Amino acid sequence: ISAEHILPQNPKHDSQWEKDFSDKERIDLTDKIGNLVLISRRKNSSQGQSDFELKKKKYFENNIELFRNSVRVLTNNSKWSPIELNANHVNVIAKIENHYRK
Repeated sequence: ISAEHILPQNPKHDSQWEKDFSDKERIDLTDKIGNLVLISRRKNSSQGQSDFELKKKKYFENNIELFRNSVRVLTNNSKWSPIELNANHVNVIAKIENHYRK
């Protein structure tokens, strides 16, 4: 199992990531838990710096082993901008808090 950054740590120059996220947003948001999904380790490096639509397509077309939250994130979002990332961050934190309150 590996944690995949949806917004890549080092996006390609002139990529959709650079259009959708300011430099400050990329610094502030890249390592937030809301930007991470779990996938099989062997498939992680193949996803790399791809833009969200291509990354999402690769996950499903290549039958990459996904986990429940990963599937939810990818099926419920048609794009990945600071808005979607922050909303997912809040959702994941709430699930963790709820789990540990039990």
